[in-house]
Amino acid sequence: MAALQRKGYEAIWFDKRKDPKCLNLDNIFGFIMNVPSDYKLGFVLLPLRRRHWVAIRQIHGTYYNLDSKFESPQVIGRGLEVTTYLYEQLECKEKELFVVVRNEVDQNQSWQHDEPTRNHVHLEAATFSIWYSSCCSCLGRKTQ
Repeated sequence: MAALQRKGYEAIWFDKRKDPKCLNLDNIFGFIMNVPSDYKLGFVLLPLRRRHWVAIRQIHGTYYNLDSKFESPQVIGRGLEVTTYLYEQLECKEKELFVVVRNEVDQNQSWQHDEPTRNHVHLEAATFSIWYSSCCSCLGRKTQ
């Protein structure tokens, strides 16, 4: 993290309870994800768990997974593709995410939008489901 700071960047821990849609991708340089990794000795898988750091970087508007375990960068995409990817990754409770931004973006908090937490989004989906079911029953339709 010190190397980032020397270059004028900050790595900010992302609270997994928030929906990644709250991220303002226009102001984000990239991400650092800490993931669990199996430990291998040659071809033998040992019962040890290690941590692995993965860089996710925006280049010309497209985000790439720069995991050193891949032969080449993997395209994640733009906008909704990125936030969906991050949402899926953060479903694993063992993964942690850091948002990499310029110092001034960190200071004014412009790396995020004011968005509901994941729990709020799930609550909205549940509310919609109840509303939809009641509408269908009023119209004489069956819900699944």
